Formats: sequence, structure tokens, C-alpha cells
Amino acid sequence: MLVTNSLGSTDEPLVHAGYARYRLDMLKAGVRIYELGPSLSHDPRKLGNFGSSISRLHAKASVIDRRIILVGSMNLDARSARLNTEAALAIESPALAGTLIGLFREGLTTGAYRLRLSADGEHVEWLETTADGRQVVHTHEPSDGWWGRLKRWVEALFVGDELL
Repeated sequence: MLVTNSLGSTDEPLVHAGYARYRLDMLKAGVRIYELGPSLSHDPRKLGNFGSSISRLHAKASVIDRRIILVGSMNLDARSARLNTEAALAIESPALAGTLIGLFREGLTTGAYRLRLSADGEHVEWLETTADGRQVVHTHEPSDGWWGRLKRWVEALFVGDELL
């Protein structure tokens, strides 16, 4: 399972564009992906109280084999490993891993889009669960428009994956 920011909740749209290039392949490989929505989390008991700010993740947390958690601020990319001074901590604890998985599942119910493959298996769809439990399917990336797509496309011409 992967939990990350949606385009509408990220403060780094170019980095999000770098990740977005791999979403379809990850879904085809069976990865469950959730993207935190900018305003989907209305219950502060689920994902935290964001006050007047939009919902956004910065800390990274991973569960590996239901027994190891990896938590910190370091991104899993070459730039973070070589240039940034961020860190991550690995903890082997099946109990803590289970707690973290439970928090993810509980908070993601209405606080994030669940991504899935379209019926033809060639496109990404974003499933939103509303506060009243309805499912809304978005066939285009929420919070995206033609101007943002054009801007990210032009920026990507000058910034390679190794810098994201």
C-alpha cells in the first residue's frame, strides 16, 4: 500500500508529476495507492486536525512485511540520499506495524482518494468516499486543469527525475 499526497494537496506539483508517471504501472503491478485529498478529511480524529490548512503529508511511513516500519522525513530517491540532510528510522516491531496499518486503513476511508485501474486497464481512476458513504469516481486527476498540466510539462523539460 502506498499513501501519498494528491495533486491538490501537494506543495511540490513537479515532484508529484514525477511520481504520477509511474502510477499506472504500479496499479498494474498490484500496488494499492491512496492519495490524500486536500479537503477530504473532515474528521480530525482520523488523519489529524489540519485547522484551516489543507490536508498534506510530509513525514514518510512505510510498513514492510507487516513487521518493520520505516518512518522519517527522507524521500526514497537519489537526491534525498545524496544531497538532503533528512533521515529515516527503521523499527522492527510487528505490533507497531499492525498499529500503523490500522491507522492507515481507518484514516483513509474518507480522507483520501483510492486509485484503481479503469475498466480497460489503461487509465487511472480516483475513488472518493463522501462523508455520507457515497462513492464518486473521478476519471481525471482531481484538482487538475489544463494550465497546471501545461506548466508541469514545460518544467519537466528542465528537471530530470534525478532532481525530483
